[in-house]
Amino acid sequence: MASQESRYIYGMHDPDGEQPVREMGTRGWILFVERIFANPQEAHGRDYGRWANDDFGIIARFQHDWFPGGTIPRPDKYGAFAQRIGNYVEHSQGCHIWIIGNETNHEQERPHGQLITPGMYAECYVKCWQQIHSRPGHENDQVVTASVGPWNNTTPYPGNESGDWVQYFVDMLREIRDRDCPVDAIALHTYTQDYDRDHPERDWSHLVTSEATMDAPFDHLHKHFRTYQDYMNAIPRELQRVPVYITETNRNGPWHDHNTGWVQKAYKEIDDWNQTPGHQQIRCLLLYRWEGDQWKIKGKGKVLDDWREAMSHRYVWRTDVEPLLPKEVATPDIEDILSELATHPHKTWETRSLDQIRYLVIHHSAVSPTVGPRRFARYHVDNQDLPGIKYHYVIAKRGHIWQTNALTAISSHAAPVDEESVGICLCGNLLHASPLPEQVDSLAHLCAWLLGELGLPSAEEAIRGRKEFILDDPGADEWSKRDPGDEWDAGARWRDTLLQEVAGLQI
Repeated sequence: MASQESRYIYGMHDPDGEQPVREMGTRGWILFVERIFANPQEAHGRDYGRWANDDFGIIARFQHDWFPGGTIPRPDKYGAFAQRIGNYVEHSQGCHIWIIGNETNHEQERPHGQLITPGMYAECYVKCWQQIHSRPGHENDQVVTASVGPWNNTTPYPGNESGDWVQYFVDMLREIRDRDCPVDAIALHTYTQDYDRDHPERDWSHLVTSEATMDAPFDHLHKHFRTYQDYMNAIPRELQRVPVYITETNRNGPWHDHNTGWVQKAYKEIDDWNQTPGHQQIRCLLLYRWEGDQWKIKGKGKVLDDWREAMSHRYVWRTDVEPLLPKEVATPDIEDILSELATHPHKTWETRSLDQIRYLVIHHSAVSPTVGPRRFARYHVDNQDLPGIKYHYVIAKRGHIWQTNALTAISSHAAPVDEESVGICLCGNLLHASPLPEQVDSLAHLCAWLLGELGLPSAEEAIRGRKEFILDDPGADEWSKRDPGDEWDAGARWRDTLLQEVAGLQI
């Protein structure tokens, strides 16, 4: 562990709020925010030695500018911004952990209103990573990805038309990977949504452990503090050993001077996560913030008492953790009938590499369960002029699985994510019904096996109904908007049953 790190998980957003930590005989983390603009000729940095030499963990977050200038600049300034960051790092002492930007999916962080897509952020991150690691004495620094704002769905882009914040997070990490650049560490934000202006003294600390979810179409994601788990469970497998820092937390509103136990429960929640075997370690939870605006904690003695009581438990992150990866799932019984299906005489599906696949998209055939893959293929070729059957797998009513396309085939089953998805069709009309248990069993086995084969980190993120990609598309046909049926995510909610079965197979 470097001298600028702390084993304790306590900390504060902003310096000068560390006295309670000293009083408790612990240490923790301090986050500094550095507004640096993008002048590549500017060289000055900062001396963090006063805090680093006092055994505090030091994190600096680079902010190009405040609203409306953008947390990172426009793309034509990425190089200059990265150069400025490199200069700053080289002329700083006592810090080796650097966050590039903040909540890039939030409209308030856009450079003069321009959306920051995951690909754009990745381009900026890579340039900054290269600059930091090229500076003498900083070859082993941690360059940390920006936090992605929970519950912000204001940044849609192709493949994520709903603006799903966890999908944005995963896409950002994958875009960096696809540019052959390491992700050294990950920053997150998490809160509860309980702020009540009329009754700020109320104890809403139970929401720290709430399992409540958002409204559709985000009802697979947490509504409160455990949104951090949505992010943690979505981290790609190859990044499940990197440090994670939660650099902002509060009740999503100003702190009022009451000791409700919220702070204690928040730290216990993170410690419980860290103590669970195999869990990727969260190195800090930083209270937002010491001073500077309406969220300041400075001068609020009862909130600080809550923090002191949390520190009395002396929670530390673990150094002996190896990711508890899902066990290898046995290959399900699959009948390969590719060579037996109708195909177009002149057309073929385009192909992809398997590492492009991110989703397992579930469909229903919307016809009698006696109609199977051979008739699907003939219909798709003769009536829709397609190269062949749309689906990669078809599952019969009683659970038999057919493979109907190579996984490398980019078939037209789930625009706009055809290139990134595997299509799995259940035989039968499930518009107002749920599949039989044996059909769900086979689907769960197939999905669990594919998750392992394709290296997909999270069943909740990967397994999607067709409708989830087009709910907000006014041009989509009504059948697709309801595929794989109304009971998928309402009523019987057989999606939940499927995910539970998949999880059971992976343990």
